[in-house]
Amino acid sequence: MIERGSTVRIMREESYWYKDLGTVASVDKGGGILYPVTVRFNKVNYAGVNTNNFAAKELEEVKAATAKQKRTTAASGGGQTPVDPMARTTGQSNAGQDTKPGAEPEAPGGDNKPGAPNQGTEAR
Repeated sequence: MIERGSTVRIMREESYWYKDLGTVASVDKGGGILYPVTVRFNKVNYAGVNTNNFAAKELEEVKAATAKQKRTTAASGGGQTPVDPMARTTGQSNAGQDTKPGAEPEAPGGDNKPGAPNQGTEAR
């Protein structure tokens, strides 16, 4: 069965990656989707794209996914965006420090609190 992390061979003849190998990035389990399997490749096509969606019948599984590949999509190192809005920042943690000439805000006033909505939308 094709699942995330599996290595597959592309059998769709009109595809740029026909008979090439790719890694399954995701499989959509919902019904009614024509091409539920997203495959990632090592080389890009003429448009510079390295992923494409396929139907399961257009793929031939070469190597099943290992347990480590199936585990999670979370980034390593705990670099996830926090859910708490007060913990999220937009790179303004150094607001109290001196800035280089020309790096001052263009618009006077405004809400300069880190994580505030509508940052950068002040009138010019």
